[in-house]
Amino acid sequence: MDYFRLFQQGDRNGFGFLFREYYTPLVYYSNKIIKDQFMAEGIASDAMVILWERRENFQSLAAIRSFLYTTTRNLSLNWIRDKNRLRKREKHYSICLDTSEPAIFQHLIESETYREVIRVIGTLPERCQQVIQLSFLQEKTPKEVAAAMNISPVTVSTQKKRAIRLIKERFGIYSSLLAFLYFVQL
Repeated sequence: MDYFRLFQQGDRNGFGFLFREYYTPLVYYSNKIIKDQFMAEGIASDAMVILWERRENFQSLAAIRSFLYTTTRNLSLNWIRDKNRLRKREKHYSICLDTSEPAIFQHLIESETYREVIRVIGTLPERCQQVIQLSFLQEKTPKEVAAAMNISPVTVSTQKKRAIRLIKERFGIYSSLLAFLYFVQL
C-alpha cells in the first residue's frame, strides 16, 4: 500500500502510518532537547499536525522525515526560549540545556536509531517483544518482568537472550554500529 500517496491525498490511513512511524521517535528527540516528557509529547503532536496541514507540499518520505525532525527541533527550541522568557531569570539569559548543533545532530541520530530498534522489536515473536519492552524500554528488573508476565526469571533470561540474538540477526552488519553508538554515549 502506498501510504505516501494516501497521505498526500488527505487519507487518514496514510497519516496514521506516518504518525505510528514517527511520533515516538519525535517525542524522544524533543525530550532530549527540552528534558520534559509531557511537553515533548505535545511538541511531537504539534509537528504531526503541521505536517498534516502541509501534506500536499511533500514529494517524498525523506522530505517528510526531514521536515518532521526540523519542525520538532524548532518547536523544542521555541519552547525553551519561551520558557526562559516567562521566567525572566536575568536580563541576558543563556539556554542551560545543551542545544548546540553537534548535540542536536546526536539526538537526531539517537532518535532514528531508536525508531529502527522499535521497528525491529515489533518483528520479534510476541513473548520476546514483551520481555524486551519491559526489560529495556520500561527498565524493569528480571523479577519484575517475570511477575508482570507470570513466568519464571529463567524464562525471562531465555527470552531476553533469544530476542537479543534475533535483533542482532535482523540488524546484521549494523549491530556493531549500534553497539558503538551506545558505548559512545556512556
